[in-house]
Amino acid sequence: MPRKKPQRPLAPIRLRRSHPILPAPIVAKLAGLAAVSSDEIFRNSITFAVEITRTNPARRSGPLFAGPALKRLNELLKATRLLQKLLHDIQDPQDRLAYFLYWNLGRDRYLINLTSRLSGLADSIEKAKNSAVIDLEKRGRPSGVGGRGEGLGRFITVLEYAALAAGGDWTLNKNDASGTLIDALELLRASLPNNFLPRKHP
Repeated sequence: MPRKKPQRPLAPIRLRRSHPILPAPIVAKLAGLAAVSSDEIFRNSITFAVEITRTNPARRSGPLFAGPALKRLNELLKATRLLQKLLHDIQDPQDRLAYFLYWNLGRDRYLINLTSRLSGLADSIEKAKNSAVIDLEKRGRPSGVGGRGEGLGRFITVLEYAALAAGGDWTLNKNDASGTLIDALELLRASLPNNFLPRKHP
């Protein structure tokens, strides 16, 4: 029998390192501004805050108002009610055209289940309307830091927790919009989505 050739060992897989979300010099400057005692905790927390802001659109969305939300919910409710009526109408056994449609659309196999689901959807829409009235802002009222929605406020909160968890803290003078927190936001501006930070800090 012919001898098998010895197999060559597989070359180790080399993973290409991706560019870090935050360059090391930026993280070092941020750590100095916050006067932290644990660079690793601080770096991980700041990186997470930037990453979630860049990947999660909800964190950088603008303010939500009750008026537009109610308008869209009412449109959805109107369409749901109309579809409920149409499905009810085609189940009339006295109408030959309705019976033809009912038969060819799947009869009880789909329609009864769909009708039940539509009823549940209508109830959910009504609950969402009540929630919009209670939870969302009225038109014209600013929402979040500088009226830019909740994303910026949540981001600043994470920055504050990152500094405190690492044994540091930020400074902020609201009277003239100065302090290490403002300096940190400016350092992070290039790493955040466009228009996430206001040109002038409130």
